[in-house]
Amino acid sequence: MAGRLAVGLAILLLAAVLAATFYLNPLDFLHKTYNPSNPAKLSFEVKCPERLKAGGSGEIVLKVSNLGGSTAENVEVLVEGSVFKVEAPSFNINPGEVKEVKGKISVLDVDYGDYQARFRLKYACGGERYSQAVKKRIYVLPRVEVRDVGWKTDLFNLFGKSGVKRGDSTTLHFRVKSLSEKVIYGGIKAKISLELKPEGLTISPCEVEIERIGPKGLSSEYSVTVATSSETPPGQYPIRIQLYTADDVPVEGAEALVKLTVSPD
Repeated sequence: MAGRLAVGLAILLLAAVLAATFYLNPLDFLHKTYNPSNPAKLSFEVKCPERLKAGGSGEIVLKVSNLGGSTAENVEVLVEGSVFKVEAPSFNINPGEVKEVKGKISVLDVDYGDYQARFRLKYACGGERYSQAVKKRIYVLPRVEVRDVGWKTDLFNLFGKSGVKRGDSTTLHFRVKSLSEKVIYGGIKAKISLELKPEGLTISPCEVEIERIGPKGLSSEYSVTVATSSETPPGQYPIRIQLYTADDVPVEGAEALVKLTVSPD
C-alpha cells in the first residue's frame, strides 16, 4: 500500500512540474518536444572579417535559422582546420526561429596568405547532429611592423636631417620587425610615398623588397633618398612607409609617417 502511494505521489509531482513548465512557457514546452519524423535542421549565414592579422582576432556574426520541427539544443559554432579558432556562446533554437549570434574568430601564428574558413554548427536533437558547412575566405596578414625610422645624421644635424633647402637632398632609413614566434616571412615589401606631390620632390627608390625575416627577427637597415629641386615649394611634406605582402596587400598597422621640411633658398 505504501509503495503504491509513493508511486502515485511521484506521478502527481511530475505532472505538476510539467504543468507548471507548460503554464510558464507553453510554446517553449511544445517546441522542446522532440519529433523523430521532423528533427531540427539548422542553416546559417556568417559575416566575418575579410582580413585578419596572424595572432589577432575579429568579430563574427551568425544568422541561424531552424528549418526543422524540433528544438536544436546546445548549439555550438565550430571552425574546421588548424588556422582559425572560434569562441561563441552555446544556445538553443526552436522550430521556425531565427537567431543572431555574435562571437570571436582568432588566427593562429601562421604564414600570411589567403585561407579558407569552414564553419559548422554542432547541436543536439535526438542525438548529435551537424549542419552543412559555410565557407569563407580570409586573408591572413603577417605580424610585422616598421621600426627605427629616422633621417641621416651629420655634423650639423645630430638628430637627423629632416629639413632641406630647395635643390638639396637627405636620406630616410628604417627597418622591419617580425612579431611572429614561428614563421619565416618572405616577399614582404615596403612602399615609400608622398602624401602630397609637389613639383621637384622625389623619392628613390619608392619600393624596397625586404629580406627574409625569421621569428622575432629585425631586418637590415633600408635607406631611400629624398631630393628637392629649385622648383619645390617650401613647406612640410608627409612621407609614408607602408608594408605590403607579396600579393600586394597592405599590412594594417605596419606603417610609419614622417615629415620633411623644405626651406627657401
